[in-house]
This record gives sequence, structure tokens and C-alpha cells, in this order.
Amino acid sequence: MSNKKKINLEYSIGVVTYVARFEEFFIPLINQLVEVFPDKEIICIINGHHDEALQINYLKQVTAFLNKFPNVHYITNEKHQSLAKCFNWIAMMSFAKRSLIINDDVSLNLLFRKQFEKVLENNSSFFIINKSWSHFLISKSFMKEVGWFEERLLGTGQEDGDYINRILAKGKDVPEFVCHGIVNYVAPQENAGWANISEKTDGGVGKYSAVNNEFFDKKYSKSQDGKSLVVKEGMETPMFYELSNLDSSDLIYKPPYNTKEKPSFFLTLLLPFNVAYSYSRKSAGKLYRGIKRVLK
Repeated sequence: MSNKKKINLEYSIGVVTYVARFEEFFIPLINQLVEVFPDKEIICIINGHHDEALQINYLKQVTAFLNKFPNVHYITNEKHQSLAKCFNWIAMMSFAKRSLIINDDVSLNLLFRKQFEKVLENNSSFFIINKSWSHFLISKSFMKEVGWFEERLLGTGQEDGDYINRILAKGKDVPEFVCHGIVNYVAPQENAGWANISEKTDGGVGKYSAVNNEFFDKKYSKSQDGKSLVVKEGMETPMFYELSNLDSSDLIYKPPYNTKEKPSFFLTLLLPFNVAYSYSRKSAGKLYRGIKRVLK
């Protein structure tokens, strides 16, 4: 009999999205997720928008689309909610002990799952992937220690900076790991749901909401040695919800997520091509950056 310790790879997948990403990014991503992760719970937070007619039409389409998939469930919002609040709700709604949260403007294949789960075997609490918060894993136990994401960041931007500061203040590390098989397109924030409460950063041409940067500067100041940021008095992160809301052990009904269903054999056949594409893309990126340095 093997003495090898059984590794718990239980996790959910969370995606936050909004109307402008629906056709170009969200539909292809969900189709990929249900193929690559047929055995995992996929939680979609459908964010709101200030244009009521646009949002109602969008909700009709996106819910009809998602209802086709048995391992996908979702929360819809009429009005825009802060990205931080959406992260908190993914964690609360997850039936698993940890969540892989990814942006809605990425694409992925089976190679990513293989490499992600390899990392997960020895790092089951928290880590970010490919040096970007566009894809990160966080456990409920980790959130109980560090706290909720900062919902007073009303738009998008600085959720990661705020959480990193609080992680470091707890004396914890911010682990980073490389996983191939995922592409982050870094799509622009077109027709953002928060456009009625904030302009974009950098005088209106940036990607994130200016109101988030303003709040971040209001919350933090530099330490005396100038090497870190400290929370200003009275600006501590509130307890937005009872931490017990992260628990799912006492629920009467639990849907059949985290099954033993495997990705199709066809996806397995594609793995060598996924590997070849991933590394050729990486090499091409290095070549491009090298040419740019020479031309400067």
C-alpha cells in the first residue's frame, strides 16, 4: 500500500465580469473553463452598470448563456459593485476551502491546470500567478487571518496594493509562481460600470478608477523610514461581514461540485501543442523586448 499523502486539490474558480467583456472575452473564457475544469465549481459575479437598459439586456443574455452549464452558478447585480466586494462574495459563495480567482479577459488551456495544481500541492493558502493579480489563489482560512478585501475601493484598482500591505503587516509573504497555459490580454476598461462615479486614472486615459487611487492615498501614509505604508488612524479595514459567512460545513444542501469528472481526452491530446505554443510565445516576447531595448 502506498504511503503517499493524499493531496487535497479542492478549489473553486471565481470570475468577475461586466457587460463590455461579454462577447469578446467572457463567453470564450467560460467555454474554456467548463472544458478544462468540468469537475470544479465556477462562480461568476455579474457586475452591474449605470445604464439600466443596457444592463437589463445584458443580464438576459448572460444568464441564459450561463444556465447551460451545470457546474456554473452566478450572482447578478443591477448596479455596479466594487471589485473588492465581488472578490469577497466569491469567497463567501464558494463551497470549496479555497478559490482560484481569475480576470475575465484571460484565456487558458489544460497546461495551465496541470501547472497550477502542481503549485497547489505545496501552496494551498495564497499565491499569485505570473506576477499578476489577474489570477491568484486565496483560501478562506487566509482571508480569516488577513481580513476582507477593501470594499471602500468603489471602482477598480488598488485592491491588490491594499491587500498586499495588509498581508505584509501580518508578517506574511506574498508568494508568486509561474504557470504557463494562460494568457492575460489586459483589456481596456471600456464603458466601465463605475464611470458615473469616477473618471479614469491618469487624467481619464488610464485603466483604473481615479476614486480608488484617491481612497488608497487617504487610507495609507509612508512609514517613518519611508520603506513601507502604514494605515492612517481611523482608516482600518472594516469587518464588512461576519467571518462565519466563509464557512460552508453546516449547509444542508451542497451541490455536486468537485466531482471526479476529468477534462476530455481531446484536451489531453492537445497538451504537447499547448506546451509548444506557450514556450514559443514566451520566446517571441523576449525577442520583442530585446528589439525594443536595442532601438531605444
